[in-house]
Amino acid sequence: MENKKAYTVQEAAKLLSLGKTTIYELIWQNKLKHIKIGRKIIIPETAIQEFIVANTKTNKEWKEEEWNVSIKK
Repeated sequence: MENKKAYTVQEAAKLLSLGKTTIYELIWQNKLKHIKIGRKIIIPETAIQEFIVANTKTNKEWKEEEWNVSIKK
């Protein structure tokens, strides 16, 4: 990441390799912390880091989740 303290939606989308619409959805779902100033949305660097940590899974976790989904079918 750059040495910025906060990012625009477009910059955050680029950093996370996601679309702007996905970033707005994450904000709307309260999954990505943000600051709203008037109509402008700013995403702190710490919020991006927290989002990455919260959504990072190990291979074991992915396999367990996949296994649980296949059992429920």
